[in-house]
Amino acid sequence: MRRFLIVAALLAVGTGLVGIDAVYAQTATAIANGAKVRIQRNKIEDANALLAREIPNYPESAELHYLYAITLARISAQDSASKAIGHLVIADSLNGEPVEGGEEEQVELQQNIDQALRSLWGEIVNSGVRSLSAGDIEEAEAKLTTAIELYPEGKEGHLGMGAVHQAKQEYDLAIVRVDSAPLTQSILPLGTVNTVRPGQEVIAIGLALGIFQNSVTRGIISAVRR
Repeated sequence: MRRFLIVAALLAVGTGLVGIDAVYAQTATAIANGAKVRIQRNKIEDANALLAREIPNYPESAELHYLYAITLARISAQDSASKAIGHLVIADSLNGEPVEGGEEEQVELQQNIDQALRSLWGEIVNSGVRSLSAGDIEEAEAKLTTAIELYPEGKEGHLGMGAVHQAKQEYDLAIVRVDSAPLTQSILPLGTVNTVRPGQEVIAIGLALGIFQNSVTRGIISAVRR
């Protein structure tokens, strides 16, 4: 009889926890719906205040983080881009990888998160460049890495990362690798001592003879391994 009572008590506790989870989800959904209504009515600051107040109570709601990021971007894209991106990354992590044929709401939310990240791509690059100009190389590298991961085809992200590498003390020359360059992009192939021939026109960039820092020299190969 005692064993039966213990099992019944455990079942009751489990049922209670399921009920708590259901209430949690319903409440977070209600807050999300309230924020959506405010956003649709162009009451962005009201929606932002609501979400800022409630997210600490529901930190595991991917939708609340996504909506908060949207309101941040709408209020001031330039000043709030980094914070908005942070909440989008959290939303992306919480939402996981929706499987094909999974819950429609989860798939739709993931599509919205991805679209929002892409739309903020340009501001991420600009923010990274501003960080580099301010001398914060590590922050610039982190932002530009995010930008490249979001949009590998964007050459501005790669160029910014090249500037980051050039600013690092351990590098003399920044070489940017672009895996999917546009067909119209001009490309200058790298040469080696084994492939150059006398009479070829070349451009030498870097620390020539270990003396001339950040130099660019153009000329014609007169001889190899002299």
